[in-house]
Amino acid sequence: MNGESPDKNITTNSACFSPITATIGSWLSANFNYGDIYDAAGKVKGKGMHRVDLGEAPRTNGDNYQDMFTWAEGLFADSFV
Repeated sequence: MNGESPDKNITTNSACFSPITATIGSWLSANFNYGDIYDAAGKVKGKGMHRVDLGEAPRTNGDNYQDMFTWAEGLFADSFV
């Protein structure tokens, strides 16, 4: 880390598209924050990532299937310049 302090407010997310058939798809996403981890008694036992939000497609359909390819094309373009 070259002597720098780690970020204090770390957040990240995860997204997943799933083809259901050859023309229908779905998706889900989750958001995470870094912070204290508590044991069953409410005592801090360390630090880690916590899921703070979960989303999913309201229904499976062809739009989600097409969005899956749009999302992938953007990801690949950003990753493999």
